[in-house]
Amino acid sequence: METVPLTNSSPLCRPRWATQRDASRQTLGPRVGKIAAALGTPFMPWQQDTVDVAFEVWPEGHPNAGELVYREVRLTVPRQSGKTTLLLAVAIHRCLAFLDAQNVIYTAQNGVAARSKFIDDYLRVLERSPFSPLFRSRLTNGHEAMLWDNGSKFGITASTEKAGHGQVLDLGIMDEAFAHVDARLEQAFRPAMNTRKQPQLWIVSTAGTPEASLYLYEKVKDGRERVERGDTSGVAYFEYSAEDSADWRDEAVWLSMMPALGHTTPIEAIRAAADSMTEAEFRRAYLNQWVTKAADDLALPLEKWHALGDMRSQADDPATFAIDVPPDRSSAAIGVWGQRSDGLGHAEVIDHRPGTDWVVERMADIAKRWSTYDVTIDGAGPAMSLLPELQAAGLKVHLLNTTDVTSACAQMFDAIEAESFRHRDQTNLNAAVAGAKRRPIGDRWAYGRKSSSIDISPIVAVTFARHAHGVDDGDVGVWFA
Repeated sequence: METVPLTNSSPLCRPRWATQRDASRQTLGPRVGKIAAALGTPFMPWQQDTVDVAFEVWPEGHPNAGELVYREVRLTVPRQSGKTTLLLAVAIHRCLAFLDAQNVIYTAQNGVAARSKFIDDYLRVLERSPFSPLFRSRLTNGHEAMLWDNGSKFGITASTEKAGHGQVLDLGIMDEAFAHVDARLEQAFRPAMNTRKQPQLWIVSTAGTPEASLYLYEKVKDGRERVERGDTSGVAYFEYSAEDSADWRDEAVWLSMMPALGHTTPIEAIRAAADSMTEAEFRRAYLNQWVTKAADDLALPLEKWHALGDMRSQADDPATFAIDVPPDRSSAAIGVWGQRSDGLGHAEVIDHRPGTDWVVERMADIAKRWSTYDVTIDGAGPAMSLLPELQAAGLKVHLLNTTDVTSACAQMFDAIEAESFRHRDQTNLNAAVAGAKRRPIGDRWAYGRKSSSIDISPIVAVTFARHAHGVDDGDVGVWFA
């Protein structure tokens, strides 16, 4: 097999890891490049290099001659590299260049982000392009899509385990994959792709943190290993990043691994970012490095938290429950705190799902099976919208005020330090702890939702449940029967 090194036009910039081009295979990459040019965003060299490999097809004589070699493409690049324009060209090529109608689904870190990207960065570009006569748009909330005259569809979905269910899927795009803590979305996509002749899954992102971005981190490690052993079938992997020891302010380092620098991104923009960001933030965003969170960057002591994991832990009845909803309302979490038979506390996320329409029914069902009908929420938070329904379901609702919230956060910190409880070592709860940062409130603090890197509702719900477990009805807050 003869491989062709990726040849970015800049002699300074090379991918740190990349599946090499197999010269014995034809590629559909130039066709994808023509679509990008027609959209008014001609590919930069790195983008063309990527699609030339990603769209290799099996040669004549192969049982799958003419079909795509790579059913999975993983791409991790710094911010402002041009992945948006790359993905749009890939999606439009899939919609137009295949004989039968194709179904393309795009998803980002949550439904709100996916919709914003779809409308602002994809639809608006296409409406001004030569492709505009070939499709009509549908913008019904939750069912946004471009419907093409040839029967193809390019739509979005929420990042959930139900994504893609009930339909076939030819191209799945998981953008901002750092936000995924597990493989639920991929596992949802796979069955929808199994019946298609040559499906392809793109997993695209900038680096996250090893603690919080568990799904992407494993994909990156596996991709690097594939490149190092010369594996050129099944999965194509591309990564532009700096060495771990690189000087983050060295502009020569930037030129060596930022593939859009000097093309669409001026160096002045990177200088401005370096001046306005912390070193850790800049390394993750622009050097595409996996930087472990500093201990003082976290709301809770992460190492001690992990030491408290016990998958067999369970609470005795009675227990206390809490609900939390993030500001974008993309999900909700129900947390529980109880006492174990050995006297230690027990922390667990009972449920954590997309959306909020399921919460009240689920909480009411939980209450039937426990000797409690109490539930706690933040009296100034997004979960307040659930109050009327919770009351109608016969649940007694405890509303936390700001003082309660800061006390709850401090109590959780102290409980971890004292090792006074155990948790079930759940992936979503661990990831929330790893991503939770502090928000100062006077001389106290609460969890900072905007500054935290992922959905932290699981640890917020558990924290509130713990607080409720330690108070009597008349101690703090307001109760609604």
